[in-house]
Amino acid sequence: MVLSRTYPRLASAASSPPSSSIPRPNRFTAAFNEMKRACPDEMKSYADCVLLGHKAGSLERGTCQQEFDLVKKCFKEVDDRCGDVAERDEEEPTSTGRLSTMHIL
Repeated sequence: MVLSRTYPRLASAASSPPSSSIPRPNRFTAAFNEMKRACPDEMKSYADCVLLGHKAGSLERGTCQQEFDLVKKCFKEVDDRCGDVAERDEEEPTSTGRLSTMHIL
């Protein structure tokens, strides 16, 4: 015996028109875009190091620590700036806009 359940469609979903507003990136996306803009050299250096280590078969934790530290430092500077902006943001006063520390390789 197969049981199935159908759910009624919400009237509000069917009758609401599509949103005409332009989508705005969330704070994480905006911060990451800023990180890509502000830290391209650091990101490329780290990616190159990881790629070389992978190709050589010698990639392990700490292999590219110096490059990673530079990326992390740059990302933190961007995160600090984004946090300062978020604290002044009146649209969402309860959110801090801060990113958590990332741990990569």
